[in-house]
Amino acid sequence: AASQTLKDALRHNRMKLMYQPLVHLDEAVTDQHFEVLLRMVDSENNEVFPNQFLRSLDTAYVMVKLDRWVVEHALRSLKKSQSGALNRTLFINLARRTLRSKSFVPWLAHLMTELELSGQHLTIELSENDAAIDLEHAQVFARAIRRVGCTFCLKHFGGSTSSEKILELLKPEYVKIDGSYIQELSDRDQTQALSKLLAPTRNRDMHVIAPLIEEIGQLGELVRMGIDMVQGYYLQP
Repeated sequence: AASQTLKDALRHNRMKLMYQPLVHLDEAVTDQHFEVLLRMVDSENNEVFPNQFLRSLDTAYVMVKLDRWVVEHALRSLKKSQSGALNRTLFINLARRTLRSKSFVPWLAHLMTELELSGQHLTIELSENDAAIDLEHAQVFARAIRRVGCTFCLKHFGGSTSSEKILELLKPEYVKIDGSYIQELSDRDQTQALSKLLAPTRNRDMHVIAPLIEEIGQLGELVRMGIDMVQGYYLQP
């Protein structure tokens, strides 16, 4: 039933994209980064969040189709708004199912050629937990994405027991900290644990992102820890 609901929403164009900025803590940086977020619109025009309509979804075909829909519509929208937006990059999260799709990266390369967009405009996000479950495919996928010119972001970093190993194997350009660390920044032990977690990212060409920023008090600690970018409702929904 969930798969059919999603197929119907895609067919009748009842999906929409939202964009949340990732804000640089270094004010000298002028590049713009936005995470692409997906919403479904129900028959009464109410927004439905992904955790509601993807919760019971287990059909690989539909997940890959949904990822393609998001990527294509986000890139076409970027292309339309490109006057004065040459420094804009979109972050798009992909499902674990898409890692195993042999046709996804060739399809993406064709789309970007059609739109005359370079890979610098797209960063692919993958959850650390998904990478941990399917590490071999994650490595192959990350290499393929880079050949197209795109960058790679490991999200939910610190959310599995293999964080450092996954970081070493995938060598992501961006690392997004697991939200549980951010929510407990006032806890000294948690702050020390986060600092230890981030140690392998230092002295490497990796940009660290802190999500779920909901109050100004969190920013001071993150600046002290050398975080590069922040994202959350305190900054902009």
